[in-house]
Amino acid sequence: MKHIIAAVTLILFTATFALAVDDVIILKAPKKGNISFPHKKHKEELKIGCKVCHVNGIGKIPEQGMAWGHKTCKACHETKGNAACNVCHEAKK
Repeated sequence: MKHIIAAVTLILFTATFALAVDDVIILKAPKKGNISFPHKKHKEELKIGCKVCHVNGIGKIPEQGMAWGHKTCKACHETKGNAACNVCHEAKK
C-alpha cells in the first residue's frame, strides 16, 4: 500500500509541475523592469529545446540573473533580430 501511495504522490507532483511551467513566469529585474517569460510559447510555439535554458536538467534554473539572462536569452533574441530591452523587460511604473 505504501508503494501505491508513493507512486500516486509522485505522479501528482510531476503532473502539477508540468502544468505549472506552462504559465508565464515573472523574473525579477528591478533596474530595467520585470520580465514576463512566456514558458509555453518558448517551449511549444518557438520549439526551443529545454536544454537551452535548463543545462543541468529540468527544474529551476539556479544561476538566473542578469549575466545569465543576457548570455542566454538576449543572445538568442539577437539571432532572431528582436533584442531591444523592451522585448523582454516591462516598462517600470
